Amino acid sequence: MRFVKMEAECTEDALLETLKNNQKVNEGVKFAEGEGKPYMHFKKKKSIIRMRCELMDRPTKDNGFLMGTYFAGRTKQVGDKTRLYGVIVTEPYFHILWLAMIAYFVYYCIVHAAFSPIPVCLIIFVYFMFRGEYKKQRRIKAYLARACKRAENDAK
Repeated sequence: MRFVKMEAECTEDALLETLKNNQKVNEGVKFAEGEGKPYMHFKKKKSIIRMRCELMDRPTKDNGFLMGTYFAGRTKQVGDKTRLYGVIVTEPYFHILWLAMIAYFVYYCIVHAAFSPIPVCLIIFVYFMFRGEYKKQRRIKAYLARACKRAENDAK
């Protein structure tokens, strides 16, 4: 989970238009070979912004699982600046259930005074299963920072 708090010297509408335009934000940026190019699916309902990241042009299909990695946040215009704040999360429903299961296994081990390798195996499984999704958090944050800069440059 990553918290985002950014500011751009432009109008709220200009920032939202820039966030929607993947081609403009990714223009001139070189991405590592084989990792793919981030494509953001932008949705706005009332005042809530939601962006889901999908990696395109990869040798294998991007696996988004249940919800994938996404940004949920809001924008607020204060004077001539627009603030963007929110959180970047990877698979919240899965991780809540996973943490509950780990807590249950730890409780079970304490009550029965026995060691179980299951929590260790689960932690290793989740790491290998979601490591690509966790990398997307950095990509989304970098995308948002680029979008803020590009919106500022367009406003000037």
